[in-house]
Amino acid sequence: MTSLTTRAEQSAARFLRAGITLARGRLPTRRGPLAPVLKALSTSASRVAAGLEGSERRELETRLRAALEVDPGNDQTRHELALTLAAQGRNEEAVDAWIRLAERGAQLERVTLTLHTRRLVRDIAGSQANVRRMRRIAVSNPDSAQIQLGIGAFLVDHGYLEEGRVTVRRGYDLLLRDALPSPRSQPSQPRESLQPAFLILGPHKTATSSLYAMLVQHPRVIPAPRKELQFWGTIEGRPPEAYEAYFPALDRSAGFITGEASPSYLPLQEAAADVAARFPETKVIVMRRDPVARAFSHFQMLNRLQFERRGFDEAIDLEIRRIGPTPPLRRDDVPDLHAPYLLGSCILPHLRMWVDAVGPERVMVIDSAHFANDRQGTLDALATYLGLEPAPLRDETDRNVGQYSAISPDSEARLREWLAPHEAALDEFLATHAARIPGPAEGRRLS
Repeated sequence: MTSLTTRAEQSAARFLRAGITLARGRLPTRRGPLAPVLKALSTSASRVAAGLEGSERRELETRLRAALEVDPGNDQTRHELALTLAAQGRNEEAVDAWIRLAERGAQLERVTLTLHTRRLVRDIAGSQANVRRMRRIAVSNPDSAQIQLGIGAFLVDHGYLEEGRVTVRRGYDLLLRDALPSPRSQPSQPRESLQPAFLILGPHKTATSSLYAMLVQHPRVIPAPRKELQFWGTIEGRPPEAYEAYFPALDRSAGFITGEASPSYLPLQEAAADVAARFPETKVIVMRRDPVARAFSHFQMLNRLQFERRGFDEAIDLEIRRIGPTPPLRRDDVPDLHAPYLLGSCILPHLRMWVDAVGPERVMVIDSAHFANDRQGTLDALATYLGLEPAPLRDETDRNVGQYSAISPDSEARLREWLAPHEAALDEFLATHAARIPGPAEGRRLS
């Protein structure tokens, strides 16, 4: 039987979590004179709430360490251990665990993205000692294109711009040494950084990882150093010119294109404005997925990553109370609050924002169910949209697919009712939007 003390702790944790969420949603988070104070209070409260669940997290840590003793080469377990350490606020230990993964040559893309996007570990990862450790990985693996690209991206992430640029380009030279034409007798054209030909925006859990992995199989598409660069509108104080350091420097006549896939860009007005101003030829790709399936998948992913400790219905209840009885349909109607499950499924306001910023001919909408049913056909149509000849897929393996439970019928029915106005308005918008897969004649099929 659960003790009164334990029940009291659990109730206190729920109260704190609800308070934190309300504070984040109701009060300004990115602007205004109170933002620094609120940010500090929110972080402090988060740590208190995590501490009330400390025994659960310590028990998980113990199990993970025991599993590593049995199977020390299991890199996924090492990643889960780092997540658990970070969830306990032991961020220096977590960073050490992630860098140890990188030193093993394992999961470098995941490691560098984590060290870049997790606010509480970013500064620790960028310390001189940790940067030296990451540099040593590159020095020890001079012939590995993936390691040079990964460490180069890490250096650019953490402000070592010129060093990162050189390391990234060394990686691309290795990656492309068999793909580029042989030098000719006449002087070559000057090399310059490729601008991204495409940005895949998401939202989360809409098969962006799978689409990206299959698109970069095309012989004329060069992958970014990692799928998600998370540059525009995510971290303040970085010069916009730093973005080019992530990409290869090539003679344009070589005929290659490149691009990335960062779901976080989708709702960001500053990202849309920057892309419109700086990259007049870049095309934007937005994935549409059944909104209920997307919301539940996103919830289960955050739960697995130890960001979400509530039940699904509890989380949805709070989001509906905060957003209101109907979903937002225009960007000005989107509330400035953290509601990843419902607002993350309402893509229409953000889609309209990007169309207004860059023009309708530069925004492609892809139905994720159609992509799942016809990968080759979807990639052929996308290649044509990007100015490429279609090419056969070599590997149709899905990426980032988890084993999740099924949503309850009651929860599904409730969400479908709440999201129905959004889906109707989105269908109406797309009926006149030419750049979409499937095209108008093919109709829309959802799984």
